[in-house]
Amino acid sequence: MKRGSMEVFLFRHPGGKLSDLHTLRSCWLIMVVPLFFGPMALAGAAPTSKGLTGRIVFDHCPDRDIEDHSKAHNDIYSVNADGTQLQALTKDGKSHNPSWSADGRRILYIHDTAWPSRLPNELYVMDSDGGNAHLLRQLDGPIQGPVSSSPDGKTLAVNYNRYFDKAGPSPDGKEICGFFLIPVQGQDEVCPMFSLTAMAPAWRPDGGKLVFMMQPSLGNSAIAVGAADGSHQVQLTGPGRNIPLPSIRDAGFPAWSPNGKQIAFNAHISWMDPQQVFVMRADGSYMRQLTTNPERECLHPTWSPDGAEVAFYCMPSPCHDKFGPSAGPAGGTEPPCDSEIFVLRLNEPTSKPIQITQIDGANPVFAPVPKMLSGNK
Repeated sequence: MKRGSMEVFLFRHPGGKLSDLHTLRSCWLIMVVPLFFGPMALAGAAPTSKGLTGRIVFDHCPDRDIEDHSKAHNDIYSVNADGTQLQALTKDGKSHNPSWSADGRRILYIHDTAWPSRLPNELYVMDSDGGNAHLLRQLDGPIQGPVSSSPDGKTLAVNYNRYFDKAGPSPDGKEICGFFLIPVQGQDEVCPMFSLTAMAPAWRPDGGKLVFMMQPSLGNSAIAVGAADGSHQVQLTGPGRNIPLPSIRDAGFPAWSPNGKQIAFNAHISWMDPQQVFVMRADGSYMRQLTTNPERECLHPTWSPDGAEVAFYCMPSPCHDKFGPSAGPAGGTEPPCDSEIFVLRLNEPTSKPIQITQIDGANPVFAPVPKMLSGNK
């Protein structure tokens, strides 16, 4: 199974209408985007995690390759950036796509509903140690995560497919699928934001802008930014836009640097190559590639609180699901699509990615430095 580009899955409505649903690598909806660092990561002395600090939360899905994806188990784990103190935070097999509250004290995540529907339409929150987990809000359709909390902790940016199981126009005339802002407290009306294809949002640290991925054309995704009020959407990546890498394509999962001056994301330069991790200035200029391994694909970058490191997860490319093995390019069997989490130091020119997990892991997110927000005690 070649993992060389982002996958978009199509789900058929009961009424026969097709709707595209971007999957993000949660177990029951396996999504894939590719990238990684090259053979250079294996040369010389092995890099060490000594000195790495911070806490990372991530998805763990040990049986994501079973034939019926809807029955796969997905839970949330956390680990120190140096690979120590691995901890399971959920154990229900239906929790995924974690993100942190702005104050660093709580974890927001997507939770699947009970059988038989098992839709990812519940927003849950729990303490950083996994305690006090409870439903925050249930939405009208599948959440196409991840979800991002505003810096003031009052608003959530989320893409979800409202009324996805209804054929034809929505009953109330509202947008069926799109990017919304949802107040954390109360049940106020959600507000449509930006392109209907926008997803994977991230707030700029000052709360003034959002960065997200979108589909400017069929089969291609790009990074865009916009004001927090939903205005001034600007596409940053795409053919001919980025120097010195003008052919960058299929970009996704952007993350603001802590100072708001840079954006990390995953993308690929050609359709034949696995996706890699990149970083660029917040206006889309001065792009540089962080990972280069032609046999690995990596995605979902996240910044350490001080901006000194970027974490991400990677898997072999090509690879196969356990229920559908395929032959590799040389006629051999491709390795399974197992993924691990890595950390890369950015302030060392010769730094190599450091593997910090030995179990399946994806969608890592660094914890912000805990801080007090207005109204928090």
